[in-house]
Amino acid sequence: MDKITITSSYSRKLNHGLHGGNQYESSDHFCSTSIEVREGEDPAKAYEEAHDFCKDQVETKIEEEIAQLGGVSEELGGKGITEVEFGKFRNAYAKTGQIQPDMQELWEQMTYSQRKTVKHLRKFRDTTLGK
Repeated sequence: MDKITITSSYSRKLNHGLHGGNQYESSDHFCSTSIEVREGEDPAKAYEEAHDFCKDQVETKIEEEIAQLGGVSEELGGKGITEVEFGKFRNAYAKTGQIQPDMQELWEQMTYSQRKTVKHLRKFRDTTLGK
């Protein structure tokens, strides 16, 4: 084995309406790269490096475009909460079916997509459990 070529790609679609842009407009972001791996080098490490490079490139462009669009609209939600906070909120909500008083502040900080996920959870809970 002289050398092999490792190729990796990463892509994301950005919904402009969720970030202050026009509703129903989106943009696609894509990156692909190839790395030659010589004998004795670790192909898994090369793949990870290629994937990380592509992901960084796409996520940087996404962040730039969100900033250009004006960021998350306050009308659609706050600045967002962490996945850990969201998980705790979602679990508490799933148990009771309502937003607890101590969770109200988190609700107000959620992004539009986080709120939408909770609303879908409520619909699923109500239809599944017959409430």
